[in-house]
Amino acid sequence: MNAPAICVSRKHWATYTPWIFISPVAFLFLLGSIGSTTYKTLVLTIGLTILAGIVNKILSQRAVKWSLFDDKLVVESGYLPWTKSYWTFPIETIYESFYESGFLHKLLGFGTLVIRRTEGSTTSIESRVMTNASSMASDINYLVKEFRGRQNSSSNTNSGSVADELLKLGELLKQGLITEQEFNLEKRRVLG
Repeated sequence: MNAPAICVSRKHWATYTPWIFISPVAFLFLLGSIGSTTYKTLVLTIGLTILAGIVNKILSQRAVKWSLFDDKLVVESGYLPWTKSYWTFPIETIYESFYESGFLHKLLGFGTLVIRRTEGSTTSIESRVMTNASSMASDINYLVKEFRGRQNSSSNTNSGSVADELLKLGELLKQGLITEQEFNLEKRRVLG
């Protein structure tokens, strides 16, 4: 049985408003095509194309969903089988999360969600106009901090074994059983 998501974020209803305002244009084209001339066929084609584009945009935006679980973040998008994407980011691979919002965003209750995978300049994943952006970002950061705390406490308890392993590597290097390059490589692996 799957554990329920801690937090879920989807596109806010404000995402659809531009498409709702553009849809009357498509209907005007459709109404202008009543008749049987070549011009009216062109107008009908334009109207149907605009309407199909609007439906595609709304369905695409409706399919975007961020779900946070105890051990991972799942980002889904796409509504057609060939456009679906499903990304899973384990908590240990996330460096931080934050959200951005302006006055209108705060007023309507949405924001831009961003996660960074590593410290410094890195690739970030973001989604704009998302609900629960503030709580999603703080929940992700809480889980990342909790994971790092567990990782640090486990590395502190194993510090004697790390020192022992480094001593063993030093002995192997002195005896000539490994090269300097192998020693440095193993040392980096042991130190993490």
